[in-house]
Amino acid sequence: MSGVFQIGCLMLQSAYFEKILEFNTFIIDDHRVIARLFHDKTIIKRKSNIIYRMSAQKWQGAYFLKYLNDKMEEKGFLFFLECNCNYGEVMAYMRMGLTRFAVTNTKNSGNKSIKKFIKSFNGCCFEIDEFKLVQNLKI
Repeated sequence: MSGVFQIGCLMLQSAYFEKILEFNTFIIDDHRVIARLFHDKTIIKRKSNIIYRMSAQKWQGAYFLKYLNDKMEEKGFLFFLECNCNYGEVMAYMRMGLTRFAVTNTKNSGNKSIKKFIKSFNGCCFEIDEFKLVQNLKI
């Protein structure tokens, strides 16, 4: 009976992930852009994904990113962190409760192992190419 339940959960989960990939997706390099998103009524009304670039994460730290994640989720956005196959950074973010990641380089063999690593800790990781509607937002 539990095997059937697990298969049903996996099917629901994959359908949910397919839906997430169809949302508008914004790639952001700067947290000030996020403040502008909160005032844009057209973006707030629909479900959207935010992919936060690695270059901005390095100097902000896991606590700030957790705060940013919480604020984004309050507004109805799904917040993803870009990861570049760095296990230490991924672990630091996962300890803070950040579980959604996106990888950029699809040809890198390290992406497969980092995706398995994230999945083993009940996180999710997508390739940026999988998202359907991707836009870069800058100030």
